[in-house]
Amino acid sequence: MARNVNNIANVNSEEDVRECNSSSVFNPTDEQITTIIHSLNTLNQVEILNIIGSFNISIDRDTVKKKMELIQYLIYGFKKGMFNESLFNELRSQAFNPDIDSTDGFFFSFEADTPNITEEGLESFLNDWNEVNDDKAIEFLEFNDQSATFLVTKHTDKFIFDQESMFSIKYNDEKRAKVVVHFDKSIVYVQTTNTVIYNAIKTIIKVFLQDLLDIEKLFITPPKMSKNLSLTFNDDYTAATEENSVHPNTIKLLDILLELDAPSSSFSGFECVNITLDHEDTINRRDAKSKIVSQNYGGGDLLKNKVVKDLILSNRIIYDIEFIIEYNHVDNEGHISKQLVTVGMINDRKSSLRIFIKNSDYNIRQVIKNAYSELTSVFISNYGQSQLRNEDNIKKLLGLS
Repeated sequence: MARNVNNIANVNSEEDVRECNSSSVFNPTDEQITTIIHSLNTLNQVEILNIIGSFNISIDRDTVKKKMELIQYLIYGFKKGMFNESLFNELRSQAFNPDIDSTDGFFFSFEADTPNITEEGLESFLNDWNEVNDDKAIEFLEFNDQSATFLVTKHTDKFIFDQESMFSIKYNDEKRAKVVVHFDKSIVYVQTTNTVIYNAIKTIIKVFLQDLLDIEKLFITPPKMSKNLSLTFNDDYTAATEENSVHPNTIKLLDILLELDAPSSSFSGFECVNITLDHEDTINRRDAKSKIVSQNYGGGDLLKNKVVKDLILSNRIIYDIEFIIEYNHVDNEGHISKQLVTVGMINDRKSSLRIFIKNSDYNIRQVIKNAYSELTSVFISNYGQSQLRNEDNIKKLLGLS
């Protein structure tokens, strides 16, 4: 074991690593070392390499091939004071709170007439609400116009049996997520990658909104994605020029996607690479879906493919869509850089609309976070509009004009 650790430690000398981590020397306690070991064992090898890469720590992959060798090296480095506390915090955060800072999240709507909400009134209500709810907590983070940001936590007591002491041990299992409630649009965003966490937090927000708005029973639904095209009729107004129909849910989703390519957006160059629609005989096969992959149709933008267009024109609903789009990022010095991001949307008409970015390169994490923030902002802005913003472009896309 000692020989392996020494070999791994030679990958970067202690002085080299300290140069890359010029902050004050960090000498972790025994408790912190235990947490580091737990974090490293929780993360997979790719995740660990991405994290340390973001701290300019290079690893000779010819020398370090296995995850255990990588863990041994990092533990050795921490014990020798080679790494700063920021790396410890990042490993711990990504291992145990990955959803707090994720580029993934779920939207749902609530049906209620919302009065004008003030920051002072919200804070006062939350203080009282938290005092009488022991198993859940909502921390107020920010208020902007009629949207409020919270950190929501659900506490659950769980038990394990210790064979050594022959007693049960109780521990607190926490589920946490950042939540944004848009009171003016009656829509809620839950930032998490985990559907179990989403459902737990959604339940808490429902109770919170019922109490805040003094409603006995609040109905929550997926975002209402229904808009209709103004089709052109013949002279006698007996039939539309285009006889095929397009599902209103699909129309609204296309409107949002085309808005990303608008001049006012920081995005451009939209290209759909995967798409899933409801199956042609969904009525007889409940929840059946039909996936269309780019390889089947020669690649390129699937929304420009005649086969896909014909399916959309036959009243099929888009459930999942994945696309590549260029994000134009402006850095602190005003320079514009372009970054391709892969975006996914899952249009679950039973529970939520999920929007996420698949890129996971830690070296450009801040750029990806900025792109995701703008992506969700475009959705929120577009979702609240009573009229389609891109009706002409939708018609052109589908060959209706």
